[in-house]
Amino acid sequence: MSLELESRGAMLKEDMVRQGDWLFRWRGYLPLAIVPVVLYEFRHYRFPMNSEFWAGVLEIVCLAVSLSGLAIRALTVGHAPAGTSGRITKNQKASQLNTTGMYSLCRNPLYLGNFVMVSGLLLFLQSPLTLALLAMFFWIYYERIILREEEFLREKFGDEYLRWTERTPVIFPRFSNWEKTSFPFSARTVLRREYSGFFCVIAVMTLFQAIGDWTVKKEFVIDTGWAVIFSLSLIVYLTLRTLKKKTRILHAPGR
Repeated sequence: MSLELESRGAMLKEDMVRQGDWLFRWRGYLPLAIVPVVLYEFRHYRFPMNSEFWAGVLEIVCLAVSLSGLAIRALTVGHAPAGTSGRITKNQKASQLNTTGMYSLCRNPLYLGNFVMVSGLLLFLQSPLTLALLAMFFWIYYERIILREEEFLREKFGDEYLRWTERTPVIFPRFSNWEKTSFPFSARTVLRREYSGFFCVIAVMTLFQAIGDWTVKKEFVIDTGWAVIFSLSLIVYLTLRTLKKKTRILHAPGR
């Protein structure tokens, strides 16, 4: 019986690893699966305490939470050497094992940053059910990706990887573990790699504000403040995208 259970466990793990391969390849698009839930929840949207003032406060809180998630990502990629913490979508890649800086707090700080970013956006809907569904989706989704990544890292780095996993939690930070990284912070790397995430947060919050006002007041109007913020973020996005595609200004040596 024990051998049969072990065999079934091994088969289940292999299935999850295969699922992780597929999810890893398409991880940039699959979160769009939550869009129908968001659209459904907007049918019930109301201003907090029926006040436009508190709706504005909620928007600021949501933006702050989302940008804190982006900050987690920025601190991670800003200290990461070349060949790690990348946006590879087809195959696993790691030239060395990151164990310091943000990676001393948890093994997957980029995924933690993603979760905080999306949570901030969905706070706008004021729906505990939506946040619960988000947490469940991220758990199932990233569990398989992380399992696949960790299989790859264990095979490549062996005992060094195992020692790191023994002291470092998967996703929830353990701040007492902090180890300073030997790689200095590279603002150019952050600008090159995170500009699209920044623009996405601003664009989604601007859209949410407009849809929220339309749902409550039956008029599609973009608040002047959000229009200015969106316009500035678009300029930043287009500028950084051009610099990334057409020049080497944002490329830092060794990053």
